[in-house]
Amino acid sequence: MPRTFTRFLVIESLGIAALNAGMNAAYTSYLWAGRSTLPVGGSAGIGTDLATTPIAIAFLSILLGTAAIRKKLADGRVTAPARLSGATFFRHLPHGILARSATMATFAALLLAAPLYTAMMLYDVGGVSLGQGVSVKVLITIVYSLLLVPLAIGAAAFDVERGRQAATTRR
Repeated sequence: MPRTFTRFLVIESLGIAALNAGMNAAYTSYLWAGRSTLPVGGSAGIGTDLATTPIAIAFLSILLGTAAIRKKLADGRVTAPARLSGATFFRHLPHGILARSATMATFAALLLAAPLYTAMMLYDVGGVSLGQGVSVKVLITIVYSLLLVPLAIGAAAFDVERGRQAATTRR
């Protein structure tokens, strides 16, 4: 992978992870403000909020990020490698941004959110402080952002390359 693309991938992923973490910290602090102890389990517990974080990150990162990434790649601000690792996976994703966002959110629900929720319910400690809840939310946000954002970037790079190949084939 070219250094410029690797650098772009790392900078974009870290920047979006930081932005997501800040927004989720603020949201979680606001949502649970004024409570001394937050329940983990149950439908009103913070466990549900924490477990749905990967779904929201997948959906919003793909929905909001794909068009911006495609534009950066298409106008030459960054150059994607000719051969992307994961091209087989990217080939099977929907090309439309909304459909791709929904698909990735579904994958996140099945592969990330469900196991996270199950683990939290198995190890329910009864309650956590607001600071602990926000800290866990930020940690989950950063980890899942750093997993999902590179996929969004790779898929967008694949889209641009696929478009270039199609244009070349038509000529």
